[in-house]
Amino acid sequence: MIPTSINGTDITGATIDGTDVQEITVDGQTVFSAAEPNLIARYAFDNNLNDSVGSNDASVTSGSQSFSTDAKVGSHARDYNATGFDQINSVVDGESAFSITAHIKPRNNTNFQIIMRKNPTGVFPDGGDYGFNLSDSGEIRAFGNNDLVGPTLSANTFVHIALTFDSGAIELFVDGTLEDSGTNPSEIPSSGPTSTTNFQIGGPDAGGFDYYDGLIDDVRFYNKALSSAEVTNLINNDSIV
Repeated sequence: MIPTSINGTDITGATIDGTDVQEITVDGQTVFSAAEPNLIARYAFDNNLNDSVGSNDASVTSGSQSFSTDAKVGSHARDYNATGFDQINSVVDGESAFSITAHIKPRNNTNFQIIMRKNPTGVFPDGGDYGFNLSDSGEIRAFGNNDLVGPTLSANTFVHIALTFDSGAIELFVDGTLEDSGTNPSEIPSSGPTSTTNFQIGGPDAGGFDYYDGLIDDVRFYNKALSSAEVTNLINNDSIV
């Protein structure tokens, strides 16, 4: 969790020469980040698994905890090598609108891989709740049962992905472009997810297969459906505003 004070002094509303402080970094690591509207959890993966917005830190469930300096945002990215994953308490359960965003850099685009998921049934993507995966042909897909399908991603190249949910309406963005949309995704009522199982980053499926192999950076959860303009702002300005 990122501190909001220095030497006991609250810096949440601090300004420098009249300008609001948005972020403070020390030796490449974020030590303060101003509150972003509707952002309820953020995993910068700057050499740790901390939630920089609240206290919902991720934990290593299997495999090793590895980071790479080949980061898209900040100093480090989480390095998943197809053998382990992290999990967090799901922060968007009960939300009628939410968004999940991340930068990813897959090492290959020829194997089915679960990038991240929330899955109460233990089966993904067939009947799963929500998340991202790569198909055998490298297509980025979102939500359960491949509800939304995006373009084929290049291996070893960072790309920004975002999914949104708004009372049953769903959208998939790739590098700020709306690639697919629909309604009534598999197993999610229009009032929002209701399952209390954990959200997993890096895979796997119920049988322990289909781990993600590559880098993931700056995973964010919002309690609103981001607009196209907000997704673009996030990519360009590291904030939706």
